Amino acid sequence: MAYTEQLPTDSAAKKFIAPLVNNGGSNEFQAVAGENRRTQNAEIVCDESVHITTTSGAGATIGATADAKVDTDAAGTLSSKLRGLVSLFVTFLTRLPTSLGQKAMAASLAVTVASDQSEVATKVATGSNVVEGAVADAAIITDTTGTLSGKLRGLVKWAFERMPTSLGSKTSANSLPVVLASDQAQLPETLGQKAMAGSLGVTFASDQSPLPVTGVINLGTMNIALESKYRFTPSGANHGRLTVDGTVRTLSGFGANVTHVILTIEEYQLMATFDGTAPSTTNGHLLTPGATLLLTVTMATSAKFIRVSNNSYIFYTELTVMPGERMARHEVDPSISTLAYASGDAIGALHNFAVDNIVDYPGIVIRNVILCDKNKQNADIDIIFFWMNPLSSTWTDQIAVNIADADLPDILTVVHIVAADYVDVGDSSVACKVCEIYVRDELFAAGNDAYLYSGLISRDVMTYTSSDSLIYSLHVERLDR
Repeated sequence: MAYTEQLPTDSAAKKFIAPLVNNGGSNEFQAVAGENRRTQNAEIVCDESVHITTTSGAGATIGATADAKVDTDAAGTLSSKLRGLVSLFVTFLTRLPTSLGQKAMAASLAVTVASDQSEVATKVATGSNVVEGAVADAAIITDTTGTLSGKLRGLVKWAFERMPTSLGSKTSANSLPVVLASDQAQLPETLGQKAMAGSLGVTFASDQSPLPVTGVINLGTMNIALESKYRFTPSGANHGRLTVDGTVRTLSGFGANVTHVILTIEEYQLMATFDGTAPSTTNGHLLTPGATLLLTVTMATSAKFIRVSNNSYIFYTELTVMPGERMARHEVDPSISTLAYASGDAIGALHNFAVDNIVDYPGIVIRNVILCDKNKQNADIDIIFFWMNPLSSTWTDQIAVNIADADLPDILTVVHIVAADYVDVGDSSVACKVCEIYVRDELFAAGNDAYLYSGLISRDVMTYTSSDSLIYSLHVERLDR
């Protein structure tokens, strides 16, 4: 509907003063009954409120001040919709930053950059604009302005052009220039062999291959450390003395069992070679008086000797290497009875075992004792060790042990085995005791046999089914000098 005339009002009384009449029949003003409708100047007027009704469509009601907000696609009065619009706008305002300026992400409004966004210029806060530049920007290798791309390209170009093309020795034109330190060790003035004082110190590589040796080498006195698993013994009485004069001399005639030869230089210096070539007074290994060498028989046979000035002498001794085992195991079968044993009885006979070659070494150490029980009796048993045969004592199977007073000083040690020491292994059990029993060679002086003696004493009541139901073994290690 459309009205072209302003409704006249009384500004003081806030009332319409014009009559409300029909306007063509399609739209009309009506004074609502009960809302201060009255007659003024013979016309019907309405104080305070006017109800507007459109008759050519749905009714559009202005509504009341307290109408609930409508903030969705739903029907409602004009007041409710305006209230909903205000509510939505206020909510939108609360989602905007509270102030201008940079914020943390949680306090910032989410945005999405357009898919066809143009380049965004960046700027360093405390300097001039920095331009990244293009891929093809020329290299910058001097102190001048340019793009980041050009400067990075210049760094790469400068480094690449000054690096050798590969590792290894190069000509001076293809090498980096260097400056020696002010305290750099002096280099030899000329090439060729020099005395030690005029030579530059060097260190051989850890994987250096063998180097050929020429000229004079002073071997001096050699200290030889032999491996503990070998024993060197003189090969009979085969030794001798070789005179070394102005003619090349050799050693020969070694025995069939000789494996090594000890050489001792006497009187004067001499030259020696060991590769089959002939020495001279100025070429070879220089051996001085007092020098001692241990050579294999093959090297000794190929060795050649000649004096330097005066006649010299070589005293030699032939040796034979005797390999000796460092560890040994001794097993003892006491041959026990199948009758019951009482506490204190001897279990089987006293046993002895040889300490092989103990006089050639400082001694032995018994590392552990292992007792095997095939009947799983798990009885308490003592194992007594003697370093001499207890001839005055009584040691008979199933008879109480009686050690004579004269034999008590010969007891080396006692190993106690109790039930808790056994470990079940099927129908049998095994006990292992680590004992570390040291036996020095001084115990086996001249006149004493090199044997140890041991025996079992029952500390329980038990019965075994066969003579080999109980056996024990010792693990012995030889001590070296």
